[in-house]
Amino acid sequence: MSAAKPELVPQPVAQVSSAEVSRRLTYNAGEMLDLIPGIRVVRSGATIGADQGVEIRSLNGGPSSNKTLIMVNGRPMNNAWDGGVNFNSLPTELVDRVEVVKGPSSALYGSQATAGVINIITRTPQDGWHNWLSVSREFDAADAISTTTADGYGRPAVHAYNLQWDGSYRDDHGSHTIAAGFRNAQNTFSNGIDNAWNNADVTYNMQYVHSSSVSLSGGFSYHWNKWHNEADATQTDDDDRILNADFGAKYLLSDLVISGRAYLNSTRNKNTILKTSLSTGSTAVRTGILVDAVMPIRGTNGFLHAGIDAYLGNADVDYTSTVMSMVFLRFDTVRVKGVKKLVDLYSGVYGSNSQSYSMNNAAFFLQYEQRLFDRVNLVAGARLDRHSEFGTELTPKAGATIEVFRVNEYLTTVKANYGTGFRAPAMVDLFSKSLSGYGNENMSPEKVESIDLGIFQRFADFGYLEVSWYRMSVTDLMINDKLGLTGNGYYVLVPNASGRIDTLSFNQRRNLGSYSPSGVEVSAKIQPEEHIGLFAGYTYLDPQNFTFQTSKYRWNIALSGWFPIFGRRIEAEVIHSYTGEGYFFDYHASPYPAFTTTDATLSVDLAPVKLTFVGKNLADTRYRLWTSLWQPGRTFAMRLEARF
Repeated sequence: MSAAKPELVPQPVAQVSSAEVSRRLTYNAGEMLDLIPGIRVVRSGATIGADQGVEIRSLNGGPSSNKTLIMVNGRPMNNAWDGGVNFNSLPTELVDRVEVVKGPSSALYGSQATAGVINIITRTPQDGWHNWLSVSREFDAADAISTTTADGYGRPAVHAYNLQWDGSYRDDHGSHTIAAGFRNAQNTFSNGIDNAWNNADVTYNMQYVHSSSVSLSGGFSYHWNKWHNEADATQTDDDDRILNADFGAKYLLSDLVISGRAYLNSTRNKNTILKTSLSTGSTAVRTGILVDAVMPIRGTNGFLHAGIDAYLGNADVDYTSTVMSMVFLRFDTVRVKGVKKLVDLYSGVYGSNSQSYSMNNAAFFLQYEQRLFDRVNLVAGARLDRHSEFGTELTPKAGATIEVFRVNEYLTTVKANYGTGFRAPAMVDLFSKSLSGYGNENMSPEKVESIDLGIFQRFADFGYLEVSWYRMSVTDLMINDKLGLTGNGYYVLVPNASGRIDTLSFNQRRNLGSYSPSGVEVSAKIQPEEHIGLFAGYTYLDPQNFTFQTSKYRWNIALSGWFPIFGRRIEAEVIHSYTGEGYFFDYHASPYPAFTTTDATLSVDLAPVKLTFVGKNLADTRYRLWTSLWQPGRTFAMRLEARF
């Protein structure tokens, strides 16, 4: 991805700016995307620390975001086991800004980019030595919700804190950055159960300028994420260890730019089902290379972008104790929390096993961009992937932008794009024996086609307005299903050592079918003067009869500004959001009520110290997303930053 002007990109693009990142209190890079039209944050529960991912235009990859390519400074982060990224491994404190391309982008980026692409750009060091220290504390200020009105759970009381240190050095030869952080959250429900989150990381990045034509880059990050989740039908302990490393080089030869990168993504997970002896674990490693060249075509205003993209994924899975040989029995009733429900019922046996799996993919991509008459920009390209399990797949794309009006720096541009996506099932989709997502070796690849039409209006230096319409065609949608055909979930009967029968709930990975969502997205950023900024976004989504954790209507507005008092910079922001009726599986059967939330931020810059106060959900709105749990109510937080 590049920071090209959005009016020159046929697909809708969005950015979370450095200023927006710095003034909002979020725990990871995913949370800050929730205001972008067409994007929803996906949570595996109601509390801080729950696995988080993103959904773009209803293509829900679950908490691992495995339908979206996630990159850090252009380096792929999606892991080998489930093909996704837990955003809790990407803390906000490392982020400078975030760039997003919405819509299937497999023609350039491959199998992970069926929903879109997110590129997280980390902070750039300043000249000399610099340190940054941040301490924040969030605490609960919400009214309680009784367990009788919240499916036996009530609403969680949230308490969390966050510690982060960054150190950097930069000179004419390059830069070095090292960072370390720790985050903790305790989430207590009125029925006595608790969710707990612990997260720690260390990161190092370097850049070295060898000469005017050669530069090198590299780094690594190690993250530990532990999630104790009692507020779910399947109560679990998850322990994740994530290691990412890469080394890259860039060579400039006249107008030709050649880039190469080797990377490694390693994840180790242990999943324990609470109140049982069931435990599964996996260690997955993906190693890959990216080599591309960008070359202008002489005598034209066009350039060619070509490259190769290959990876090898390996996973060792240890089923210390799990359910094996699972077979569907019938639709039958079981007692769930004292209530009889009709469920999808299976049989199985306890067992243990260890397996090793591997998948690899190699691809060649080519994209051509041509500028005509200084007003028309044409883009066309294709990618040919060869997947070890699912064969060869060609994904083309074509798009155009046409500048139809220009007066000084006031520009009106019409945009059109056709894109395709192809997502091969990950190893977890095919082979997992964890009850939190049982694998299915009969799954088929998911395929997406999309058409985008839009108009982009640039208001000189004051801001922009973008309106986009799209329609997608999705075949063999892949999900990790909690509901089953009955709508009440999957359960398995397992004989135990005492001769009795254990009844356990589980999730089943499967292809749900085909559908054609469509929608309209509107976004605007206006800065009428230096001290004031306004952002507004609107999303309309028609998902037909089924999709996951989304709503037909959403809109939000954010007003920010700063002003000096006694020589100190005071900065404030108010964000008001509306989310229409939401649903998990069937919009028409049981939608969750619409809701609004209001957040506010006030910061005082007392250089070298900055103090920030944050209020979330100030009206203490009671609302749910796709789970039965009520989301957190009103919270207040304070953050202290120091630079030296």
